[in-house]
Amino acid sequence: MPATVIADVFSGLPNPQWTIAGDVLAQLQLLLANLAPFHGGLVPKPPPLGYRGLIVQFAPGESLQVWNGYVVGARETWLDPDRRVERWLLETGIRAIDAGILKEILTEIR
Repeated sequence: MPATVIADVFSGLPNPQWTIAGDVLAQLQLLLANLAPFHGGLVPKPPPLGYRGLIVQFAPGESLQVWNGYVVGARETWLDPDRRVERWLLETGIRAIDAGILKEILTEIR
């Protein structure tokens, strides 16, 4: 089943989104499987305006938020200290859709 990735960046406008499936989705699952669980306190929240991370929707009610070195699920959080998952997802979006904002975000988080 494919997943939808949403760049949570705009307020009042549709956010860029794209679909990943097949080998690309399998690659994401491999990246996620290699993350360390987060056992700390509270995970920082994204800012109310501007780039607020990526949302990966696998199925209704099943999603992850990828932002600032964290991957947050419904029951668990993982660490992504070098933001590898976030950068990789942005790169898949740049290849899938023509959204200059994704290139800008990728440049900012490198």
